[in-house]
Amino acid sequence: MDSTTTSAGIPTDRYPIIHSRSLDVPAITARLAPIRLNINELPIEIFTYILYSLRDIDPPLAGERRLGWVNVTFVCSAWRKLALSYRLLWTHLPFGMGGSWYRVFLERSHPQPVDADLESGYDLNYLDIVSRSFTRVRSLSVSVSYGLVYFGVTDPVHALIMRPSETLETLVLHRYWKKCHFPRALSHLYPSLRTLHLIFELMQAEEFPWVNVGNTPGLVDLKIHLKQHEHDDQCLADIMSILTRGTALKSFDLRLSPGIHQRAPSRTVHASLSQAGLPRLNNLALCLEGDVLVHILNSITLPDSTEIVLDPTGDMEETSLTRIFLPWIASRWKAAPPSSLAFSTNGRPNRSTQIIVERDSLLPKCAVSMRIAVEGTTWDHFSDILCRLHPDSIRSLVIKPPAGLSPEESQQLSQISTICSNITHIEITSSDASAGVLESTLKRILLPATNTTAPHPFPSLTALDLTCLDKGSLSRRCTHDDDPKPYRVMPPTLAQSIVGIMKERRGIDGDTARIFLREWTGEMTQFIESVRDVARTIPGAIFLPEGTSVPQE
Repeated sequence: MDSTTTSAGIPTDRYPIIHSRSLDVPAITARLAPIRLNINELPIEIFTYILYSLRDIDPPLAGERRLGWVNVTFVCSAWRKLALSYRLLWTHLPFGMGGSWYRVFLERSHPQPVDADLESGYDLNYLDIVSRSFTRVRSLSVSVSYGLVYFGVTDPVHALIMRPSETLETLVLHRYWKKCHFPRALSHLYPSLRTLHLIFELMQAEEFPWVNVGNTPGLVDLKIHLKQHEHDDQCLADIMSILTRGTALKSFDLRLSPGIHQRAPSRTVHASLSQAGLPRLNNLALCLEGDVLVHILNSITLPDSTEIVLDPTGDMEETSLTRIFLPWIASRWKAAPPSSLAFSTNGRPNRSTQIIVERDSLLPKCAVSMRIAVEGTTWDHFSDILCRLHPDSIRSLVIKPPAGLSPEESQQLSQISTICSNITHIEITSSDASAGVLESTLKRILLPATNTTAPHPFPSLTALDLTCLDKGSLSRRCTHDDDPKPYRVMPPTLAQSIVGIMKERRGIDGDTARIFLREWTGEMTQFIESVRDVARTIPGAIFLPEGTSVPQE
């Protein structure tokens, strides 16, 4: 072995160009399997991979871990020599270590591009150093500075981004700006820009420089969060001006939160809107006034593989919903209908739920999905939305029980059971809800409504996945807000309620659905053991060992 090779015979002059993403660790490990090495004898590729991993999992933080992964440079001279010579390790400028460390990282990473991230607080010294090295900054992310709020041009960050850079690829700004003046030739200042996130929670959309955003040919990821336009017509025109220029976009996230002003009614004629083709878009997220959202959907063309999140806020005009929104949903899934449906609440007050439909993709371990927030006008058309999703093809239902099952949400579950009658597999995904809510949810999806002669819901059901319910969940008492107090009889445990529900379901027409639960392990009190014995009597119960998944049909 000479000075140009490691103990494993690997040339040392290769390590400056090796990146952890391209490192074939299994192949190197297999080659070294017969050899016993201490850590100082590891090939440089393996050792630098370890350092990369340390940088990701142990970043410098204020407090006890102020140095984080940098501590490896103080272990021994060999480690320090390797870490100091590998410039790519020092390309992420740490926030919170102090001004001298910023300079150290810049010097040790020179001349590589660097990433600067201010996650919390504020440090003008940091900004000054970044400003003087701005031509080397590849990624700049600045989030809200709590306790020190700047507005627009008074913010030193605003002056920083006025500077040109051919290196900048990612710009993320989460600021309390009410106005900003982006350069007119943004594409000329940042020709390499690929990711642009502008989160301006206090800025009215009328004040946003729409015309200066989206001109960069290489821009693939665009996120804009603002306050809603006062006039829908102008809002539509501004958004479409970006989309018509954004043919290279792969991700587009637009959120316009409702403002304090009364919105003027839209007079837009859909035929007058410009059309935008987004052939490369992988992800689309729209949280807008319902009518604005509908007109955007009808003015763009998307690949069939695009992941879509639709969150219409406020009411949607009846004509927009019936003539545009519902037909758009139907056409979206016509060629390849969905195979699964998810139902959940999204934590908002009043009436609001989410449904997610998903179909298998041609790519392995990949799926195409659409998430729709249902509230306002769309709430009253919940069944119409379900019918447009080609419900006969849906075989799987995932339910995240709400904190409290309202009569309206109970009705929605009933509509799902009627319209999506071919569902064979139901999964409950959360045990955070109270035992009473879980009991009510299971009754709604497994038993017909009280005082009716209707058949039980989901007649094709063959598997119910309750593996999320551990022994603690099944041991909780099923209490309800409207129960008479004090209790004269102790309420049943969730396990006891499930036994009763499944026996009643089987008594209606001999249902034979399997119930999958997780096997109980570890020490148990006498009470927990008694609950386990009850759980074992659930009709169709199958207990799966930890780590075992529910078998698919």
